[in-house]
Amino acid sequence: MTLPSPDVLPAEPVPNPLAGFPGEAAYVHPRDAERTEALAMLAQGFAGGGFRSVGRGGAGRANSVGVRYNTADEPLRSPAIGDAPQPAAAPVPAAPAPAPPRATMDPEGRHLTAPRIFGRDANGQVLAHSPGDVGSLLDALAGRGVSRNVPKGDMPPGTRGEVRLVPRLFGAGEDARLAARALIREGEPYGGLIEGHEIGHLTHLIRDGASRLTRRAETELGRLYSEGDYRTGTTLARDELYAHGVGAYTYGGEPTRTLLSRAPNAAALFRDHINTHPVLSRYFQANSLLPAVMVGGAAMGLLGEPQDEDVMP
Repeated sequence: MTLPSPDVLPAEPVPNPLAGFPGEAAYVHPRDAERTEALAMLAQGFAGGGFRSVGRGGAGRANSVGVRYNTADEPLRSPAIGDAPQPAAAPVPAAPAPAPPRATMDPEGRHLTAPRIFGRDANGQVLAHSPGDVGSLLDALAGRGVSRNVPKGDMPPGTRGEVRLVPRLFGAGEDARLAARALIREGEPYGGLIEGHEIGHLTHLIRDGASRLTRRAETELGRLYSEGDYRTGTTLARDELYAHGVGAYTYGGEPTRTLLSRAPNAAALFRDHINTHPVLSRYFQANSLLPAVMVGGAAMGLLGEPQDEDVMP
């Protein structure tokens, strides 16, 4: 006698744990117990997600139903086909560094109100200026404009930068600013030390024509910078030292730090010339405020001596 297949043997239906989902009956045959139990566990694990059937059939009852879910914390995926690798999240850009605190008064007690402050910030840290800070200041001080990338053959031999004045308009103050034109040789970077050097020449031309260094300041600057081809002690040699010093003050970083630490009398002289001048102080001012811990003789030694003696003609 042929026995009936186990699949057609009568059996008592059992409750379907997935009753209530689309396409699921209230009761199922015992042969489906493994499937229903597995899917019930899946349903409990993803409680709260939105289920929908994505297919039936295939090889094996355990894989006959795929479930897709989407919650607030998880990407969309299908357990029926495995967890596909997800692309890495884009990195969150770091917040920009806060601007250094602006100094409002120089060591000598003069108020700093210009749009550009060079030297140190309110915490005594040496400022790191951008090329735009230097280049835009040169543009402002040269009333007739700045010509950059001038061919080497159009400038005097060995010259990398130059300030020219219209002779009939020559004078000090605003007249000198309006008469000035700066030329920068090709290959020199925008806002570099050469442009800072020409700012130094414009500073003494706008202030008083000649550089007017004190003996102390001239000695300090002579130890740091070259006088070019000019004889030591002449007006042109002092003008070069003056321009080197102001250029270092406006450049920021290590050039500024060197000037402030090794030429404090020259730095104090520059502050006096710039911060009190009615034209120059409209465009920039200089600071050398030291941290509060530096007081007494140590701080005074880095601020320089009084500047009203030994002024060179």
